[in-house]
Amino acid sequence: HYAIPQIVEIIDGDPVSYLVFPYIPGHDLDEVFSNLGQLSPLELYSIVNPLCSALDFVHQQGILHRDVKPENVRIYAEKDGPLSREQVIDGALQTYLFDFNLSVVADSFPVDTSSEPGGTPLYLSPEFWRDGIVDQRHDLYALAVLAFKGLTAQYPYPTPLAASNEITEMILLKEKHLHKSIPRAREVCESLPV
Repeated sequence: HYAIPQIVEIIDGDPVSYLVFPYIPGHDLDEVFSNLGQLSPLELYSIVNPLCSALDFVHQQGILHRDVKPENVRIYAEKDGPLSREQVIDGALQTYLFDFNLSVVADSFPVDTSSEPGGTPLYLSPEFWRDGIVDQRHDLYALAVLAFKGLTAQYPYPTPLAASNEITEMILLKEKHLHKSIPRAREVCESLPV
């Protein structure tokens, strides 16, 4: 698939195996978010559209990525230096989905992933938080959180700064994902077009 780099090598380790991808010059999406801040819907579309296609492709192959987040998305750039908004909008940039090391291959969905590492907490679906039984929607939820962050420059459920430790933060984050509705992007960022 055009938005998934070819695997260079599979390293069979005990207890964990690794996939090795080629180096692609450019920026991870987290860097792009940091440098450009809030993206316009058109800018975000040019990045998210290939990711939707890539996820559709891997899901048809029976694969759940399980760690969709900006740090696992690479934007190819020939030149060093930050990307400009013009480069993002013109659609000439290639977007790649990386890091399938937490992925699960299954004959059918849903799959029970409760005994495996789950990915990045800010992007985990309510189904994962509830019982670890997930399907393709788990990746789509993470993609929606990624898009929300791109449009608003914020997470739908920011980690609480007042929490005294990481365990408390995780409990509060889990409760938000399970029991709160995701806010509308325009509630967080009123400057978004209707």
